[in-house]
Amino acid sequence: MPQKNSASNTAVTVPYFVVLVQAVCFAILYAVWMLPKTIFLRNICLGIGAALSLFVIYRYRKSFLSKFALPIYLLLTLFAWLVFHLLFLSNDYQAQYRELTSVWKNCSIAILFGLGFGISLSSLMSHSVANSEIQKNKVRMSQIVWILIWLGLIAPELIFIIKWVLTNQGPAWGIAVPDYLKLWQSSAPYYVAKLDYVCFCLPVLAIALGQIKVQIDQERLLSWANGFYVCVVASVLFVFAKWQVFNGFIYALLITAILACMLLWRYFKRTSSSKQFIAIVFMCALAASLLHQIKNDSHFETFVADAKVALDGEKYPQWKYGGTQGYPSNELGRQVNVSNYERVSWFVNGVELVPRYPQGYGLLHRSFGRLVKIDYPDSKMHQSHSGWLDLTVGIGIPGVALILGAMLLAMRNCSKLQIPPATPSEDTLNRKAFLNIAWWALLGLGLIWCTTEISQKVNMEALLFWVALATGMSMGVNLAIDPGEKP
Repeated sequence: MPQKNSASNTAVTVPYFVVLVQAVCFAILYAVWMLPKTIFLRNICLGIGAALSLFVIYRYRKSFLSKFALPIYLLLTLFAWLVFHLLFLSNDYQAQYRELTSVWKNCSIAILFGLGFGISLSSLMSHSVANSEIQKNKVRMSQIVWILIWLGLIAPELIFIIKWVLTNQGPAWGIAVPDYLKLWQSSAPYYVAKLDYVCFCLPVLAIALGQIKVQIDQERLLSWANGFYVCVVASVLFVFAKWQVFNGFIYALLITAILACMLLWRYFKRTSSSKQFIAIVFMCALAASLLHQIKNDSHFETFVADAKVALDGEKYPQWKYGGTQGYPSNELGRQVNVSNYERVSWFVNGVELVPRYPQGYGLLHRSFGRLVKIDYPDSKMHQSHSGWLDLTVGIGIPGVALILGAMLLAMRNCSKLQIPPATPSEDTLNRKAFLNIAWWALLGLGLIWCTTEISQKVNMEALLFWVALATGMSMGVNLAIDPGEKP
Protein backbone atom coordinates (compact mmCIF):
# COMPACT_ATOMS: atom_id res chain seq x y z
CA MET A 1 0.00 0.00 0.00
CA PRO A 2 1.27 3.53 -0.67
CA GLN A 3 2.55 5.70 2.11
CA LYS A 4 1.73 9.39 2.28
CA ASN A 5 4.32 12.02 3.04
CA SER A 6 2.77 13.84 5.99
CA ALA A 7 5.28 16.67 5.82
CA SER A 8 4.47 17.96 2.39
CA ASN A 9 1.30 16.08 1.39
CA THR A 10 3.19 14.92 -1.69
CA ALA A 11 2.49 11.28 -2.48
CA VAL A 12 5.79 9.38 -2.64
CA THR A 13 4.93 5.72 -2.78
CA VAL A 14 6.64 2.35 -2.75
CA PRO A 15 4.24 -0.60 -2.68
CA TYR A 16 4.95 -2.93 0.20
CA PHE A 17 5.35 -5.98 -2.02
CA VAL A 18 8.26 -4.23 -3.79
CA VAL A 19 10.07 -3.66 -0.49
CA LEU A 20 9.34 -7.24 0.53
CA VAL A 21 10.69 -8.80 -2.67
CA GLN A 22 13.80 -6.62 -2.53
CA ALA A 23 14.37 -7.68 1.08
CA VAL A 24 14.05 -11.36 0.12
CA CYS A 25 16.50 -10.86 -2.75
CA PHE A 26 18.95 -9.14 -0.40
CA ALA A 27 18.69 -11.94 2.19
CA ILE A 28 19.37 -14.65 -0.40
CA LEU A 29 22.09 -12.62 -2.12
CA TYR A 30 24.03 -11.86 1.06
CA ALA A 31 23.80 -15.50 2.14
CA VAL A 32 25.39 -16.85 -1.07
CA TRP A 33 27.37 -13.84 -2.37
CA MET A 34 30.78 -15.25 -1.46
CA LEU A 35 29.97 -18.93 -2.06
CA PRO A 36 31.32 -20.64 -5.20
CA LYS A 37 28.99 -22.12 -7.81
CA THR A 38 26.15 -19.76 -6.89
CA ILE A 39 26.58 -17.29 -9.75
CA PHE A 40 23.16 -18.09 -11.26
CA LEU A 41 21.37 -17.49 -7.96
CA ARG A 42 23.39 -14.33 -7.33
CA ASN A 43 22.56 -12.95 -10.75
CA ILE A 44 18.86 -13.75 -10.31
CA CYS A 45 18.75 -11.83 -7.01
CA LEU A 46 20.73 -8.91 -8.39
CA GLY A 47 18.59 -8.80 -11.52
CA ILE A 48 15.24 -8.88 -9.73
CA GLY A 49 16.43 -6.36 -7.13
CA ALA A 50 17.77 -4.01 -9.80
CA ALA A 51 14.61 -4.29 -11.94
CA LEU A 52 12.42 -3.36 -8.98
CA SER A 53 14.84 -0.56 -8.14
CA LEU A 54 14.19 1.06 -11.52
CA PHE A 55 10.54 1.37 -10.53
CA VAL A 56 11.45 2.77 -7.10
CA ILE A 57 13.99 5.23 -8.49
CA TYR A 58 11.39 6.57 -10.93
CA ARG A 59 8.95 7.11 -8.07
CA TYR A 60 11.60 9.01 -6.10
CA ARG A 61 13.17 10.82 -9.06
CA LYS A 62 12.79 14.20 -7.32
CA SER A 63 15.22 13.05 -4.62
CA PHE A 64 18.04 13.10 -7.20
CA LEU A 65 17.94 16.90 -7.10
CA SER A 66 19.05 16.79 -3.46
CA LYS A 67 22.61 17.13 -2.22
CA PHE A 68 22.13 13.71 -0.63
CA ALA A 69 22.29 12.18 -4.12
CA LEU A 70 25.88 13.37 -4.65
CA PRO A 71 27.45 9.93 -3.87
CA ILE A 72 25.54 8.41 -6.79
CA TYR A 73 26.82 11.09 -9.14
CA LEU A 74 30.34 10.31 -7.95
CA LEU A 75 29.80 6.64 -8.77
CA LEU A 76 28.48 7.57 -12.21
CA THR A 77 31.63 9.62 -12.71
CA LEU A 78 33.63 6.54 -11.70
CA PHE A 79 32.21 4.59 -14.63
CA ALA A 80 32.93 7.50 -16.95
CA TRP A 81 36.55 7.40 -15.72
CA LEU A 82 36.73 3.63 -16.35
CA VAL A 83 35.55 4.09 -19.94
CA PHE A 84 37.99 6.97 -20.45
CA HIS A 85 40.84 4.84 -19.07
CA LEU A 86 39.89 1.99 -21.40
CA LEU A 87 39.84 4.21 -24.47
CA PHE A 88 42.85 6.44 -23.84
CA LEU A 89 45.07 5.03 -21.05
CA SER A 90 44.77 1.28 -21.48
CA ASN A 91 47.79 -0.98 -20.91
CA ASP A 92 45.85 -4.14 -21.79
CA TYR A 93 42.75 -3.23 -23.79
CA GLN A 94 41.33 -6.75 -24.08
CA ALA A 95 41.68 -7.52 -20.37
CA GLN A 96 40.21 -4.14 -19.39
CA TYR A 97 37.31 -4.56 -21.76
CA ARG A 98 36.54 -8.02 -20.36
CA GLU A 99 36.63 -6.64 -16.84
CA LEU A 100 34.43 -3.68 -17.75
CA THR A 101 31.81 -5.95 -19.31
CA SER A 102 31.86 -8.50 -16.49
CA VAL A 103 32.96 -7.31 -13.05
CA TRP A 104 32.09 -3.64 -13.51
CA LYS A 105 28.81 -4.54 -15.21
CA ASN A 106 27.84 -6.56 -12.12
CA CYS A 107 28.96 -3.67 -9.94
CA SER A 108 26.62 -1.32 -11.80
CA ILE A 109 23.72 -3.74 -11.25
CA ALA A 110 24.64 -4.00 -7.54
CA ILE A 111 24.64 -0.18 -7.31
CA LEU A 112 21.21 -0.02 -8.93
CA PHE A 113 19.83 -2.67 -6.56
CA GLY A 114 21.38 -1.02 -3.50
CA LEU A 115 20.11 2.44 -4.43
CA GLY A 116 16.54 1.30 -5.02
CA PHE A 117 16.51 -0.93 -1.93
CA GLY A 118 17.79 1.95 0.20
CA ILE A 119 15.04 4.22 -1.08
CA SER A 120 12.46 1.48 -0.43
CA LEU A 121 13.70 1.10 3.14
CA SER A 122 13.39 4.86 3.61
CA SER A 123 9.67 4.56 2.85
CA LEU A 124 9.39 2.51 6.06
CA MET A 125 11.15 5.21 8.09
CA SER A 126 8.87 8.17 7.35
CA HIS A 127 6.68 9.78 9.98
CA SER A 128 3.56 8.24 11.39
CA VAL A 129 0.39 8.70 9.35
CA ALA A 130 -3.06 9.61 10.64
CA ASN A 131 -4.71 6.41 9.41
CA SER A 132 -4.09 3.87 12.17
CA GLU A 133 -4.60 0.87 9.86
CA ILE A 134 -2.00 2.17 7.39
CA GLN A 135 0.39 2.84 10.26
CA LYS A 136 -0.08 -0.69 11.60
CA ASN A 137 0.65 -2.11 8.16
CA LYS A 138 3.79 0.00 7.93
CA VAL A 139 5.04 -1.15 11.33
CA ARG A 140 4.29 -4.77 10.47
CA MET A 141 6.13 -4.48 7.15
CA SER A 142 9.08 -2.81 8.90
CA GLN A 143 9.33 -5.76 11.25
CA ILE A 144 9.16 -8.32 8.42
CA VAL A 145 11.80 -6.50 6.36
CA TRP A 146 14.01 -6.10 9.44
CA ILE A 147 13.87 -9.85 10.07
CA LEU A 148 14.67 -10.61 6.41
CA ILE A 149 17.65 -8.26 6.45
CA TRP A 150 19.07 -9.93 9.55
CA LEU A 151 18.46 -13.40 8.16
CA GLY A 152 20.65 -12.42 5.23
CA LEU A 153 23.31 -10.81 7.39
CA ILE A 154 23.72 -13.78 9.74
CA ALA A 155 23.54 -16.39 6.97
CA PRO A 156 27.31 -16.41 6.16
CA GLU A 157 28.14 -17.09 9.82
CA LEU A 158 25.47 -19.77 10.15
CA ILE A 159 26.61 -21.48 6.95
CA PHE A 160 30.19 -21.49 8.23
CA ILE A 161 29.16 -22.94 11.60
CA ILE A 162 27.13 -25.67 9.89
CA LYS A 163 30.06 -26.51 7.63
CA TRP A 164 32.48 -26.53 10.55
CA VAL A 165 30.29 -28.89 12.59
CA LEU A 166 29.71 -31.26 9.66
CA THR A 167 33.36 -31.23 8.60
CA ASN A 168 34.65 -31.97 12.09
CA GLN A 169 31.84 -34.10 13.53
CA GLY A 170 30.04 -35.46 10.48
CA PRO A 171 32.24 -38.57 10.00
CA ALA A 172 32.02 -39.41 13.72
CA TRP A 173 28.22 -39.19 13.50
CA GLY A 174 28.16 -41.38 10.41
CA ILE A 175 27.04 -38.54 8.14
CA ALA A 176 28.22 -38.56 4.53
CA VAL A 177 28.88 -34.86 4.13
CA PRO A 178 28.65 -33.57 0.54
CA ASP A 179 31.52 -31.46 -0.76
CA TYR A 180 29.53 -28.22 -0.78
CA LEU A 181 28.93 -28.54 2.98
CA LYS A 182 32.59 -29.09 3.87
CA LEU A 183 35.24 -26.55 4.82
CA TRP A 184 38.20 -26.67 2.44
CA GLN A 185 41.62 -25.46 3.55
CA SER A 186 42.97 -24.82 0.04
CA SER A 187 41.94 -24.38 -3.55
CA ALA A 188 38.99 -26.66 -4.37
CA PRO A 189 35.64 -26.33 -6.18
CA TYR A 190 33.89 -25.25 -2.95
CA TYR A 191 36.80 -23.46 -1.27
CA VAL A 192 36.01 -20.06 0.28
CA ALA A 193 39.03 -17.87 1.04
CA LYS A 194 39.60 -16.26 4.42
CA LEU A 195 39.43 -12.80 2.88
CA ASP A 196 35.85 -13.46 1.76
CA TYR A 197 34.83 -14.39 5.29
CA VAL A 198 36.36 -11.14 6.51
CA CYS A 199 34.61 -9.14 3.79
CA PHE A 200 31.16 -10.54 4.51
CA CYS A 201 31.35 -11.27 8.26
CA LEU A 202 33.12 -8.25 9.74
CA PRO A 203 30.50 -5.76 8.47
CA VAL A 204 27.88 -7.89 10.23
CA LEU A 205 29.85 -7.63 13.47
CA ALA A 206 30.07 -3.86 12.99
CA ILE A 207 26.33 -3.62 12.30
CA ALA A 208 25.53 -5.66 15.43
CA LEU A 209 27.71 -3.40 17.58
CA GLY A 210 26.05 -0.37 16.00
CA GLN A 211 22.61 -1.75 16.84
CA ILE A 212 23.73 -2.31 20.42
CA LYS A 213 24.51 1.41 20.52
CA VAL A 214 21.03 2.20 19.15
CA GLN A 215 19.49 0.12 21.94
CA ILE A 216 21.63 1.89 24.54
CA ASP A 217 20.69 5.30 23.13
CA GLN A 218 17.03 4.36 23.57
CA GLU A 219 17.71 3.06 27.10
CA ARG A 220 17.11 -0.55 26.12
CA LEU A 221 20.43 -1.99 27.28
CA LEU A 222 18.90 -5.12 28.83
CA SER A 223 16.74 -6.19 25.89
CA TRP A 224 16.19 -9.33 23.85
CA ALA A 225 17.46 -7.43 20.82
CA ASN A 226 20.83 -6.80 22.49
CA GLY A 227 21.01 -10.46 23.43
CA PHE A 228 20.59 -11.33 19.74
CA TYR A 229 23.26 -8.81 18.68
CA VAL A 230 25.71 -10.20 21.22
CA CYS A 231 25.13 -13.67 19.74
CA VAL A 232 25.82 -12.25 16.28
CA VAL A 233 29.12 -10.78 17.49
CA ALA A 234 30.03 -14.11 19.08
CA SER A 235 29.25 -16.00 15.86
CA VAL A 236 31.53 -13.73 13.82
CA LEU A 237 34.35 -14.15 16.33
CA PHE A 238 33.79 -17.93 16.17
CA VAL A 239 34.32 -17.81 12.40
CA PHE A 240 37.52 -15.79 12.81
CA ALA A 241 38.83 -18.09 15.55
CA LYS A 242 38.17 -21.36 13.72
CA TRP A 243 39.42 -20.05 10.39
CA GLN A 244 42.39 -18.27 12.04
CA VAL A 245 41.59 -14.88 10.53
CA PHE A 246 44.20 -12.67 12.23
CA ASN A 247 43.19 -9.35 10.68
CA GLY A 248 39.55 -10.10 11.45
CA PHE A 249 40.35 -9.95 15.17
CA ILE A 250 42.35 -6.76 14.67
CA TYR A 251 39.43 -5.00 13.04
CA ALA A 252 36.91 -6.43 15.50
CA LEU A 253 39.04 -4.89 18.26
CA LEU A 254 39.24 -1.57 16.42
CA ILE A 255 35.49 -1.38 15.78
CA THR A 256 34.81 -2.26 19.42
CA ALA A 257 37.18 0.50 20.51
CA ILE A 258 35.38 2.97 18.22
CA LEU A 259 32.05 2.03 19.76
CA ALA A 260 33.44 2.30 23.31
CA CYS A 261 34.81 5.77 22.52
CA MET A 262 31.45 6.86 21.10
CA LEU A 263 29.67 5.70 24.26
CA LEU A 264 32.23 7.36 26.50
CA TRP A 265 31.98 10.63 24.57
CA ARG A 266 28.23 10.73 24.82
CA TYR A 267 27.75 9.57 28.40
CA PHE A 268 30.89 10.93 30.04
CA LYS A 269 29.02 13.73 31.83
CA ARG A 270 26.04 11.62 32.87
CA THR A 271 26.73 10.57 36.44
CA SER A 272 23.47 8.58 36.68
CA SER A 273 23.82 6.54 33.51
CA SER A 274 24.34 3.20 35.24
CA LYS A 275 23.11 1.15 32.28
CA GLN A 276 25.41 3.00 29.95
CA PHE A 277 28.28 2.41 32.35
CA ILE A 278 27.53 -1.30 32.27
CA ALA A 279 27.55 -1.19 28.47
CA ILE A 280 30.92 0.52 28.43
CA VAL A 281 32.31 -2.09 30.84
CA PHE A 282 31.00 -4.80 28.52
CA MET A 283 32.69 -3.17 25.53
CA CYS A 284 35.96 -2.87 27.43
CA ALA A 285 35.75 -6.54 28.44
CA LEU A 286 35.15 -7.53 24.82
CA ALA A 287 38.09 -5.38 23.72
CA ALA A 288 40.31 -6.95 26.40
CA SER A 289 39.42 -10.47 25.29
CA LEU A 290 40.11 -9.60 21.67
CA LEU A 291 43.43 -8.03 22.62
CA HIS A 292 44.36 -11.18 24.54
CA GLN A 293 43.55 -13.26 21.45
CA ILE A 294 45.74 -11.01 19.30
CA LYS A 295 48.67 -11.09 21.70
CA ASN A 296 48.63 -14.87 21.69
CA ASP A 297 48.89 -14.87 17.90
CA SER A 298 52.36 -15.48 16.48
CA HIS A 299 51.88 -12.63 13.99
CA PHE A 300 51.80 -10.06 16.79
CA GLU A 301 54.79 -11.44 18.67
CA THR A 302 57.43 -10.65 16.02
CA PHE A 303 55.65 -7.98 13.98
CA VAL A 304 58.08 -5.12 14.73
CA ALA A 305 61.18 -7.21 14.01
CA ASP A 306 59.64 -8.56 10.81
CA ALA A 307 58.62 -5.09 9.67
CA LYS A 308 62.21 -3.82 10.00
CA VAL A 309 63.36 -6.51 7.58
CA ALA A 310 60.47 -5.78 5.21
CA LEU A 311 61.35 -2.09 5.04
CA ASP A 312 64.79 -2.90 3.61
CA GLY A 313 63.55 -4.28 0.32
CA GLU A 314 66.86 -3.94 -1.52
CA LYS A 315 68.78 -5.99 1.02
CA TYR A 316 66.01 -8.55 1.43
CA PRO A 317 64.36 -8.97 -2.02
CA GLN A 318 62.61 -12.24 -1.21
CA TRP A 319 59.26 -10.39 -1.08
CA LYS A 320 59.10 -10.49 -4.88
CA TYR A 321 59.18 -14.26 -5.31
CA GLY A 322 56.31 -15.70 -3.28
CA GLY A 323 58.53 -17.99 -1.18
CA THR A 324 60.40 -19.62 -4.06
CA GLN A 325 63.67 -18.08 -2.81
CA GLY A 326 63.07 -18.58 0.90
CA TYR A 327 62.73 -15.89 3.54
CA PRO A 328 65.26 -13.80 5.54
CA SER A 329 65.80 -13.81 9.29
CA ASN A 330 64.88 -10.94 11.59
CA GLU A 331 66.96 -9.33 14.35
CA LEU A 332 65.76 -12.02 16.76
CA GLY A 333 67.63 -14.61 14.73
CA ARG A 334 64.42 -16.25 13.57
CA GLN A 335 62.93 -16.52 10.13
CA VAL A 336 60.47 -13.71 9.62
CA ASN A 337 56.81 -14.44 9.96
CA VAL A 338 55.89 -14.81 6.30
CA SER A 339 52.60 -12.95 6.59
CA ASN A 340 54.14 -9.98 8.44
CA TYR A 341 57.13 -9.74 6.11
CA GLU A 342 55.17 -10.00 2.88
CA ARG A 343 52.32 -7.71 3.91
CA VAL A 344 54.66 -4.89 4.93
CA SER A 345 56.96 -5.35 1.92
CA TRP A 346 54.13 -5.41 -0.56
CA PHE A 347 52.45 -2.40 1.02
CA VAL A 348 55.64 -0.29 0.99
CA ASN A 349 56.42 -1.17 -2.62
CA GLY A 350 52.82 -0.63 -3.64
CA VAL A 351 52.82 2.87 -2.15
CA GLU A 352 55.95 3.66 -4.16
CA LEU A 353 54.10 2.72 -7.35
CA VAL A 354 51.26 5.20 -6.82
CA PRO A 355 53.12 8.45 -7.71
CA ARG A 356 54.77 6.68 -10.66
CA TYR A 357 51.45 5.47 -12.08
CA PRO A 358 48.77 7.87 -10.75
CA GLN A 359 46.39 6.85 -13.55
CA GLY A 360 46.67 3.17 -12.54
CA TYR A 361 47.33 0.12 -14.68
CA GLY A 362 43.66 -0.20 -15.56
CA LEU A 363 42.65 -3.57 -14.09
CA LEU A 364 40.74 -4.15 -10.90
CA HIS A 365 42.46 -7.50 -10.30
CA ARG A 366 46.24 -7.99 -9.98
CA SER A 367 47.39 -4.63 -11.36
CA PHE A 368 49.99 -4.52 -8.57
CA GLY A 369 51.72 -7.65 -9.87
CA ARG A 370 51.71 -6.36 -13.46
CA LEU A 371 53.33 -3.06 -12.44
CA VAL A 372 55.96 -4.80 -10.28
CA LYS A 373 56.91 -6.97 -13.26
CA ILE A 374 57.84 -3.83 -15.21
CA ASP A 375 60.82 -3.36 -12.86
CA TYR A 376 61.25 -7.00 -11.85
CA PRO A 377 60.24 -9.29 -14.74
CA ASP A 378 60.87 -12.43 -12.68
CA SER A 379 58.56 -11.30 -9.89
CA LYS A 380 55.80 -13.62 -8.67
CA MET A 381 53.63 -10.80 -7.30
CA HIS A 382 49.87 -10.54 -7.73
CA GLN A 383 48.32 -8.30 -5.05
CA SER A 384 49.59 -6.01 -2.30
CA HIS A 385 47.39 -7.34 0.54
CA SER A 386 45.75 -3.91 0.79
CA GLY A 387 42.45 -3.49 -0.99
CA TRP A 388 42.66 0.30 -1.19
CA LEU A 389 46.24 0.15 -2.47
CA ASP A 390 45.41 -2.55 -5.03
CA LEU A 391 42.49 -0.42 -6.16
CA THR A 392 44.71 2.67 -6.46
CA VAL A 393 47.33 0.99 -8.64
CA GLY A 394 44.46 -0.60 -10.57
CA ILE A 395 42.04 2.21 -11.43
CA GLY A 396 44.24 5.12 -10.42
CA ILE A 397 43.97 7.95 -7.92
CA PRO A 398 40.87 9.44 -9.65
CA GLY A 399 38.98 6.14 -9.42
CA VAL A 400 39.77 5.55 -5.75
CA ALA A 401 39.01 9.19 -4.89
CA LEU A 402 35.55 8.84 -6.43
CA ILE A 403 34.79 5.63 -4.52
CA LEU A 404 36.11 6.93 -1.20
CA GLY A 405 34.35 10.25 -1.71
CA ALA A 406 31.04 8.50 -2.37
CA MET A 407 31.49 6.20 0.64
CA LEU A 408 32.40 8.97 3.09
CA LEU A 409 29.62 11.25 1.86
CA ALA A 410 27.09 8.43 2.18
CA MET A 411 28.24 7.75 5.76
CA ARG A 412 28.06 11.45 6.60
CA ASN A 413 24.53 11.71 5.20
CA CYS A 414 23.35 8.66 7.15
CA SER A 415 24.80 10.16 10.32
CA LYS A 416 23.18 13.57 9.77
CA LEU A 417 19.72 12.14 9.15
CA GLN A 418 19.49 9.93 12.23
CA ILE A 419 16.81 10.82 14.75
CA PRO A 420 18.28 13.01 17.52
CA PRO A 421 18.72 11.11 20.81
CA ALA A 422 16.24 13.40 22.55
CA THR A 423 13.44 12.47 20.14
CA PRO A 424 11.12 9.95 21.79
CA SER A 425 10.32 6.80 19.86
CA GLU A 426 8.00 3.95 20.76
CA ASP A 427 9.13 1.79 17.86
CA THR A 428 12.48 0.02 17.98
CA LEU A 429 12.65 0.01 14.17
CA ASN A 430 13.03 3.74 13.69
CA ARG A 431 15.12 5.79 11.33
CA LYS A 432 18.20 5.51 13.53
CA ALA A 433 18.16 1.70 13.49
CA PHE A 434 17.90 1.43 9.70
CA LEU A 435 20.47 4.14 8.89
CA ASN A 436 22.90 2.59 11.36
CA ILE A 437 22.97 -0.61 9.31
CA ALA A 438 24.50 1.15 6.31
CA TRP A 439 26.80 3.40 8.38
CA TRP A 440 28.40 0.58 10.37
CA ALA A 441 28.62 -1.74 7.36
CA LEU A 442 30.57 0.93 5.48
CA LEU A 443 32.78 1.53 8.51
CA GLY A 444 33.62 -2.17 8.65
CA LEU A 445 34.24 -2.40 4.91
CA GLY A 446 36.37 0.74 4.87
CA LEU A 447 38.64 -0.77 7.51
CA ILE A 448 38.78 -4.21 5.90
CA TRP A 449 39.98 -2.76 2.63
CA CYS A 450 43.06 -1.31 4.35
CA THR A 451 44.93 -4.61 4.79
CA THR A 452 42.94 -7.25 2.90
CA GLU A 453 43.40 -8.14 -0.76
CA ILE A 454 39.72 -7.90 -1.68
CA SER A 455 39.70 -5.51 -4.64
CA GLN A 456 38.05 -8.06 -6.89
CA LYS A 457 34.73 -9.39 -8.14
CA VAL A 458 32.02 -9.91 -5.49
CA ASN A 459 33.92 -7.93 -2.86
CA MET A 460 33.81 -4.83 -5.05
CA GLU A 461 30.14 -5.49 -5.78
CA ALA A 462 29.41 -5.64 -2.04
CA LEU A 463 31.28 -2.40 -1.31
CA LEU A 464 29.46 -0.42 -4.01
CA PHE A 465 26.14 -2.02 -3.04
CA TRP A 466 26.49 -0.73 0.53
CA VAL A 467 27.50 2.74 -0.68
CA ALA A 468 24.41 2.85 -2.91
CA LEU A 469 22.18 1.48 -0.13
CA ALA A 470 23.34 4.18 2.28
CA THR A 471 22.82 6.82 -0.41
CA GLY A 472 19.34 5.58 -1.26
CA MET A 473 18.30 5.59 2.40
CA SER A 474 19.54 9.13 2.97
CA MET A 475 17.91 10.39 -0.26
CA GLY A 476 14.53 8.87 0.63
CA VAL A 477 14.60 9.94 4.28
CA ASN A 478 15.58 13.49 3.33
CA LEU A 479 12.61 13.67 0.97
CA ALA A 480 10.21 12.41 3.64
CA ILE A 481 11.19 14.28 6.81
CA ASP A 482 9.68 17.54 7.97
CA PRO A 483 11.36 20.70 6.63
CA GLY A 484 12.13 21.80 10.18
CA GLU A 485 14.12 18.62 10.80
CA LYS A 486 16.33 18.85 7.74
CA PRO A 487 20.03 19.39 8.45
